[in-house]
Amino acid sequence: MQSLLIRSGIFSLGAALTVTMGCGHNRASEGKSGHPTATAGTSTSNQSAGRGGHAGRNATASVRSQPPKHHLTEAEIRKYLRKNPGRAKLHFALALRLHKKGDLGNAAVEYETAARLKPDLFEAHFNLGLLRLKQHDFKKAYDAFRQASSVQPNNFMALMDMGLAATRSGDLAAANRAYMRAAEVKQTNGQPLFFAGRIMEARKRVREAKALYEQAAQRGYDSAELHTRLGLLAMRRKQYQAARTEFENAIKIDEHDGPALRQLGALLLHFKEFAKAADVLTKAVAVDPNKPVAQYNLGLAALQTKRYDVAAKAMEQAARLDPRNLMAALSQAVALLFLDSVAKGSALLRRTLHKKHSLWIYLPPYFDPMTKNHHLRSAAAMLEAIIAVHPRRVFRKNLKILKARIKRGEK
Repeated sequence: MQSLLIRSGIFSLGAALTVTMGCGHNRASEGKSGHPTATAGTSTSNQSAGRGGHAGRNATASVRSQPPKHHLTEAEIRKYLRKNPGRAKLHFALALRLHKKGDLGNAAVEYETAARLKPDLFEAHFNLGLLRLKQHDFKKAYDAFRQASSVQPNNFMALMDMGLAATRSGDLAAANRAYMRAAEVKQTNGQPLFFAGRIMEARKRVREAKALYEQAAQRGYDSAELHTRLGLLAMRRKQYQAARTEFENAIKIDEHDGPALRQLGALLLHFKEFAKAADVLTKAVAVDPNKPVAQYNLGLAALQTKRYDVAAKAMEQAARLDPRNLMAALSQAVALLFLDSVAKGSALLRRTLHKKHSLWIYLPPYFDPMTKNHHLRSAAAMLEAIIAVHPRRVFRKNLKILKARIKRGEK
């Protein structure tokens, strides 16, 4: 959390306004814009900050009280201003009061006036940048932080927030310059290198991104997202074991890290470790149940481990979240048939095959397990659905045999 800066001087205002911005990156691989869309603000003391790195500021303001030496009300400040309109500190003091009560438009005017009257008033530029971030006016926020940095070139907070504003305005080159400059200013802090790596990854400069992530780690920066990003880069190179290690490290730091859980679950499916995959993906959908791929992968793992109730529920959710995924609907139907919910499973299977006839090729491998595990009616319903779209003789013959077994009372 970062406070608005209050310049000490002839006026000591009574309260510091603290503005916090919700952190947490929208991963570059998921965002439509192709670049990290929700980087966070600055934190100069904690290398292992949570997801997103430097603590950001969302639109909520809270007040941290400090006992004033000389408390001036807004009315008193305005009275002094009428007599001394050219006093930059008076305009800055009024801006703080207005900012505190949420009058952002007039606060911005007063910050700008203070900065015009006293161009080296760092706090006016910096607080104006915070205000512009809150208004989502990222271009103006960038300009304000750039002005603050021109007054104090080695101010780490201003450089980090300049990078944030540039990222959100889409100027990735400017963001990268700001983060790299911040990395020079604090050579023991890995956060700016991590954010520079995100920028490089968004610009598809993968090798540079990996190098920056590794440099961030060497400086002691350690976060779940750092390991997740390294894991995703390893997957791009098909280094699946290395990726698995990174995702596992991410989860050690944050057991509720949804992206790491989802990626690790998918990798465990790749390694055919179905029971572990089911456990990991169960945690992933508990963190965020609205990810269709995670629900689908959980359904696959549950089918392989014969947890058909879990499979049916997960595939139903996957199909609801992504109606275009007909494989989810097909798999849900199969799970229902294994649960001997013949009417419901058969109806869903027929509807799905009617939408895409070629999906029948995924069904024959389930025929033997159904018959060997005494799901004869389910197996017969599945064959009838296949025959409706692909009437091969062998399927008709097997269906005839099944019906005879059912007629004899077999289950």
